Amino acid sequence: MDVLLRPAQVNAFFNQGKTKTYEEVKAQLLPPWIKSGPRMVCMPQSELELVMAARIAGQTEQEIKVLVGKLVARRQEKFASLLAAVQ
Repeated sequence: MDVLLRPAQVNAFFNQGKTKTYEEVKAQLLPPWIKSGPRMVCMPQSELELVMAARIAGQTEQEIKVLVGKLVARRQEKFASLLAAVQ
């Protein structure tokens, strides 16, 4: 199971403020938040590590957006796999 990071932890991971983090989510430069409760959101640490690795590798914003799209698709694939296992 992946470690889920809360917004303050995500901000600290990227060393940026919450406004910048939310702007990057909106711009699809970070994966969307996972709603884990009525007033609670989080992000998988492994996804953030991949985005950071892409930044370190010098990937363009467009390349990072493609990566984020793949991460979102992977979430759906993982859910479908887990659902199939219980049916």
